[in-house]
Amino acid sequence: MTYLTTSPAASERLLPLHEILERTSLSAATIYRLIPSGAFPRPVKCGNASRWPASEVAAFIEARKAARAAD
Repeated sequence: MTYLTTSPAASERLLPLHEILERTSLSAATIYRLIPSGAFPRPVKCGNASRWPASEVAAFIEARKAARAAD
């Protein structure tokens, strides 16, 4: 018998922009300005929509908190 398994990455939630704005308190313009420099994760395109993996957004927030603690 064959069982299908899903990796944790396959079941990860992809967040829409409005949730990114709530979680980071950044504007959409700032998010899109940070993406080309690699300072914010690139979105995953779902048709015309942009979505961000929740783990990458959480890592961005944790990095900002760590940078604050280092100051």
